[in-house]
Amino acid sequence: MITFRHLIPVLLITLFFNQLGFSQSLGQSVYSSYGIGEFNEPGFLRNTGMGNIGIANREKAYINPMNPASYSSGEYTRFEAGAQSIFRMVQYKGNEQRINNTSFSHLAISLPLSKKWGTVIGLQPFSSTNYTFSESKVLDEENIKSTYTGSGGLNKIFIGNAYQPFSFLSIGINTSYLFGSIRREKLTEFTSNQNSKNSKVEDLLTGGGLFFEYGLQLTNHVSPDLSVCFGVTGSLAKSIQAKQSQFAEVFSSIDGIPDTIAVSPEKTGKIELPNMIGMGISAQYKEQLTAGVDIQWSEWGKSSAMGKNLSLGNGLKIGMGIEYQNTQKTSSSFLSKFKYRGGYSYTKTPIVVNGHTLTESGLHLGIGIPFPKQRYPRELLLGVVIGRRSTGDVNLPSENLYKITVGLNLSDKWFERRKFD
Repeated sequence: MITFRHLIPVLLITLFFNQLGFSQSLGQSVYSSYGIGEFNEPGFLRNTGMGNIGIANREKAYINPMNPASYSSGEYTRFEAGAQSIFRMVQYKGNEQRINNTSFSHLAISLPLSKKWGTVIGLQPFSSTNYTFSESKVLDEENIKSTYTGSGGLNKIFIGNAYQPFSFLSIGINTSYLFGSIRREKLTEFTSNQNSKNSKVEDLLTGGGLFFEYGLQLTNHVSPDLSVCFGVTGSLAKSIQAKQSQFAEVFSSIDGIPDTIAVSPEKTGKIELPNMIGMGISAQYKEQLTAGVDIQWSEWGKSSAMGKNLSLGNGLKIGMGIEYQNTQKTSSSFLSKFKYRGGYSYTKTPIVVNGHTLTESGLHLGIGIPFPKQRYPRELLLGVVIGRRSTGDVNLPSENLYKITVGLNLSDKWFERRKFD
């Protein structure tokens, strides 16, 4: 069975990456200043390697949070944890800036409670705010510099359950609790006059509440070697409780000592989350070749926070991917035991700037490296995503990004009855 000895590498990786950067940060980007930040992809490392698909994937050796209906396919107790490094090259008006960030990506355990019932407990980021940028202007012969910074985001801890009443049908639900805070700050400095008073305004938004995701999968075994699965997943519009507080101070540009401090009364309200729906189809041949396509839509255009519209648009995601593994036992090559993954994704994000929608496209590659001489599947998962984000407007920043993912997937049987003669 999985012992503490097996979990030590996973725990060390998670703790190490958390120390390198804020656990929910997805990499610094000016576009995370919109709404409640950038949204994390809900899939784990296998999903990432296959173009962020998984709505119609059923696999006994992996946890697939993209559709809670998949949890009933688990034959083993599974444990997975991962981290990611994101390198961005931001291009803006002929200038280029390089930014990198390493962070925790997910942690989950799956338990097959019976042949028809599976449950998963997990933790992963939901959204991330991480930016710093400044602008300067001249007003009444005064040089004014404004610096904007933001940090934080929402995390998601979830418990998912799936039940398979018939061999061709599985239904599931994720019950998630979203929690976290977003801190935004604006610093205004009069750089040409040391006798002027500078100011800083800080805004803190804290939220928490339940969030539900539903899923269904239909599987047709066309032949002994070929199966086809159709999946649907979604969530209904939901509000979570929120609190907002503001802090402002005025200070001298010479000594930086606060002159005036103002604290606004704490406000209570809600963060409105949108309707979301996704569909996917996949095919598997001899447990050797798997291919699939997903499409997802989200109604962020109606979302709001503390009674104010977030000025977002509706989101659209399209992904396609493939996985291959050599199931022939005759090959002794170590490379032949790897699982190879690839895919492509296109995202029309909810972020809209001056009427221009931010879009992202990416090429996904991944491999699964099995542990030698293991009774149950255990893998080191590695992946690379090469992507580009742009609004199509040359007056707005564009980003070339490179994401490296790493994690461990460990399987075992915890509820196995042994027979003795």
